[in-house]
Amino acid sequence: MALSARELCSALFSEASDPSTLDEDALRRSWRQIAFLNCFQRAQLLDHSFRDCERFASEAAWAFCPSAVPVSSHFQRRRRCLSLGDSRLDAILGGGLFEGSLTEVFGNAGSGKTQFALTACVAAGLPVPAGGFGEDVRIVYVDTERRFSAERLIEIARARQPDIYAADAHAERQLDAFLSRVVVLTPDSQEDLLEKLEGLEVAMRKANAGLLVLDSVAYLTRKDYAEGALRDRQDSLVRVGKILKKIADACEAVVIVTNQVTTRATPFFTSSGSSRTKTEAALGNSWHHCVSTRLRLSKDERERENPRQSGSMRIEKSPIAPDTTVGYRIGASGVVFTPPGEAERAANR
Repeated sequence: MALSARELCSALFSEASDPSTLDEDALRRSWRQIAFLNCFQRAQLLDHSFRDCERFASEAAWAFCPSAVPVSSHFQRRRRCLSLGDSRLDAILGGGLFEGSLTEVFGNAGSGKTQFALTACVAAGLPVPAGGFGEDVRIVYVDTERRFSAERLIEIARARQPDIYAADAHAERQLDAFLSRVVVLTPDSQEDLLEKLEGLEVAMRKANAGLLVLDSVAYLTRKDYAEGALRDRQDSLVRVGKILKKIADACEAVVIVTNQVTTRATPFFTSSGSSRTKTEAALGNSWHHCVSTRLRLSKDERERENPRQSGSMRIEKSPIAPDTTVGYRIGASGVVFTPPGEAERAANR
């Protein structure tokens, strides 16, 4: 009696006695192992005739091949967006930061990357009428540098939404409920980070998580890999990128990653004959292609002593938005984007 594709995969590559208990990912992995064999190897492995093996190959291809999705379904499906707290900037980005996408925020030390991430956490945790994802949605914050500050998160929440989090005793209970929905993970190494990320997809689905923050993606990579281990570092980064994009898509979540900067020489020279340099997001081209949206934060060095630090944010990469620069300030309520022209006026003072 001929076996079905599911039964053959179960018998050959799984300890499960009941093929119905196998998930689709396990079946696809099993099929891939068979698909790369030639017809003689396949017949020997399956212990069936060539004709049965070809029938099985055709059945498995139809069973495990991703189904086609018409373009109209993308327009019919309404994706959630995480508002950045500024209607003009949200409009430029097509509504905000979309679920199912990977957004990178990078800049020099002290430019406000972590402040941006904490502000996004507060925005995601708001009730739906206030522009958030709802009071039943969890937030996962992966802190590689161990700099997460619950006190700063509380300060931003109270200053940004005083009516919700700071008005009275009920607001205090709402604040406690919000904090209980923020889960912080602190991986010790790049390997530990990969292990934690690989287990997050199922956990985020069960917990109804809508936002994942990785702060930062560069720290453990630069710490764990020597300069000569470039290939191993790039392979690890590609794995991180694939996992994050899979989580964003499967969990319908917004994923925000902070990154550091690096300096690269350009083919241009200064008047003194030295090579010009430029700063860009760290980690190279392999990581660059993992990111859907890239935002560069640049602080105003002239306001270094000002507690209300100002700077500019540039949209360097986006599938929707044009190359745009907006101003921002960092204060008690986190990152607040400034009205048009303020960044230019500050730069010309």
